[in-house]
Amino acid sequence: MSKKDNSIQDLTSGRLEELLNSFNYYGYLKNNVFDKKFSIDYSTKPEKQIENVNFYYLEEKYLELYPLNEKRVRNWLDTLQNPENYKPDEVLVEMLDILDWGKVWNGNVKTVLSLYKDNKDKNQLLEYIKKINTYLKEPKLITNDDDFEAVNGVKMSAGWTKIYSYTFDNVVIYDSRVSAFLNYTLEKSYLAFTNGIDSTNTDVQTNINIICSYLYNFGGGNGEHIRLRKVEKLKNFKGQSQPANDKYGFNANIVASWICEYIMKKWNEENVNKLTIRKLERIFFMLGFDLEQTAKRSVPKFN
Repeated sequence: MSKKDNSIQDLTSGRLEELLNSFNYYGYLKNNVFDKKFSIDYSTKPEKQIENVNFYYLEEKYLELYPLNEKRVRNWLDTLQNPENYKPDEVLVEMLDILDWGKVWNGNVKTVLSLYKDNKDKNQLLEYIKKINTYLKEPKLITNDDDFEAVNGVKMSAGWTKIYSYTFDNVVIYDSRVSAFLNYTLEKSYLAFTNGIDSTNTDVQTNINIICSYLYNFGGGNGEHIRLRKVEKLKNFKGQSQPANDKYGFNANIVASWICEYIMKKWNEENVNKLTIRKLERIFFMLGFDLEQTAKRSVPKFN
């Protein structure tokens, strides 16, 4: 029996909303992200360059660059959201297909296959997905190892976060590009709010630190067309990197999903065109490609 991990503070989606409101996070997004147009070069190829595209319509650009087959997605959703209706090999096929779509093979395939081959009592892969399916309906932070002890611990990686996103509709894919832009907006909204107020007031600083303590930064570096993340320069994230313990990564995925739910709630109260987790995730994915371009090549919205 594992002891409670006291390094993880208690946090709920409701408490997180209070923390975000304390430095006017949504207000910052509304004025500095939603009401902007963006121009970003995703490569030297003309078809991967966008000019003066509204925040909301970046999803269309995503789908142009990364088209999704509807039948393929329906298979993922139906299988992972109703695992009790499927055999272990059917679940395995869809999970491997998601990993193939996301180009995240390596250790992910090995982990999936090791669960599938573990048939001591019940197929562990099927049991794990059933456990996740139940858990994510009312997600909470994992504060001890007992939550997933029966299925050998929670799994987290660039591959597993994609699997979770199709297991439950309100789970955002927490990869390097999505997290880069999410972290960027948290940092910038905090700095915008604190500019000019009493610097001795530490309440807001405490609030941003609480949020940042749950999230982490993936490594940036150079890739296609100088793909720069620059997340290590964000003051409040202290240069954190992906934790070795999957539990902390899983918690970061939950907190990121709660932040996206908060954004959706605020947006959908004000706009006819509704945001969903998938729309927001794809837009963040596009904007998280290169934070330097995102900052410098955004222009005011044209009415």
